[in-house]
Amino acid sequence: MLRWHPDIVQTGQMTRLSGMTQRGLLILSALVCLIVGCGEDQRPATIEGTVYVVPYGSVHRDEIERAAQALSLETGRPTQIMPRQPLPQINRAESGQYAANAILDDLLRLAPVDAFRAVGVASVDLHAPGYRYVIGYARHGERALIYSTARMPEAISEITRRRWIRRIMAHELGHTYGAEHCSAHCLMRATRTVEDVEYLPDGYCPAHASLIDHGRRQNPGDPAFLALMAREQVRVGRWAEATAAYKAALLAEPEQTRLYVELGVALMAQGKLGSAVRAFEVATQLEPEAPQAYYGLAVIFAAGHAPWRAPAYIEAAVRRDPNPRRAHRAAGVLYTDLLHDEAAAARHFERYVQQGGRDAEIIARFVYLVSPTVVMIEQPETIMAQWQPGRGVVVAAMSLAEEALSSEPDPAHDLHGHATGAPDEMSRFATLLSAALASAQSLGSL
Repeated sequence: MLRWHPDIVQTGQMTRLSGMTQRGLLILSALVCLIVGCGEDQRPATIEGTVYVVPYGSVHRDEIERAAQALSLETGRPTQIMPRQPLPQINRAESGQYAANAILDDLLRLAPVDAFRAVGVASVDLHAPGYRYVIGYARHGERALIYSTARMPEAISEITRRRWIRRIMAHELGHTYGAEHCSAHCLMRATRTVEDVEYLPDGYCPAHASLIDHGRRQNPGDPAFLALMAREQVRVGRWAEATAAYKAALLAEPEQTRLYVELGVALMAQGKLGSAVRAFEVATQLEPEAPQAYYGLAVIFAAGHAPWRAPAYIEAAVRRDPNPRRAHRAAGVLYTDLLHDEAAAARHFERYVQQGGRDAEIIARFVYLVSPTVVMIEQPETIMAQWQPGRGVVVAAMSLAEEALSSEPDPAHDLHGHATGAPDEMSRFATLLSAALASAQSLGSL
């Protein structure tokens, strides 16, 4: 039996399945077909995958050949050298160092659809957040990595040079497969100097060997690989490419709630609001107690042409969010910035503070909304604040430990560079949703 969700105002669109009855399954199947298409011929084909090597700047062709050989040995895949590319100037340091992250983003844009990995080779010095320089760099679980020859000693034999390059490539590939650093006798051990590469073993510890073997066996047509590709395209703002990859992944695994939520965000960023709503609705039917899809629907309606529908979804998301502090903060921001409902925003900001939230920006918003009332918070520290015209928030006593809505620890890096300290799933989703909203607004769709 199909019935309306008990805590959502009946709108004619928001439904869920009570059990998976035959009729319910038919309706869900129809929605899936509308979103990702139907038919066996549309399932992703098996693709072996190629390792693409991208030379940057004036790096010598001998270094490109060495890197390609090392990658072929480490992945067991064919390698192909792509046309030489200019070095991205984004976030270039005053010292002249180039930003490793900017090159990784560029590699994700350049990677062909059959790319197993995209590997940049450069001869310039690289920097990364939290580290003075890196000779290799990769972000956890992404297909791109960069290697620089700038710090490699000249006075080493060809045999040693190729051995070091292979170890650097194997280490960075390990990060792309999801491996963290290791304290055991393992190739994933962190290094502090270029010379430390000589002392790395050539193999992985048993735990990492299993993880890396799984990563090596993945192919670009696999559902998990397609989802990875989609998230990479989201990172670099290629929403149409992300949408295509999400749909391909869902053809093979049509019950993945997270993929529907992320597809909804990608569709929203392109201004395809009807399709985005359908994707979010499927997610709520597959997993009714997960908050992300409700937040997505709230943003679409709040920023679009049906703001009266948004509050029900905001409140539904808050009830489902396992982190009440984050939930009330997000709700307050949505009510303030998109719905301009100051009373509702103040109510949620107050709950945020009561839950121990101490973000200075949110406290300032709350104090402004309840002015001229003096806000006094006594636990866990004493805060007295009031909004005064012309002066802003005046604080009488405050010991503030700030936090962020999408709180992400500063990444830690080793010499071979990989970003660690990944944000939790809801924080990552909040960042994704904000980017999609900005993109949709720039298109004039909201």
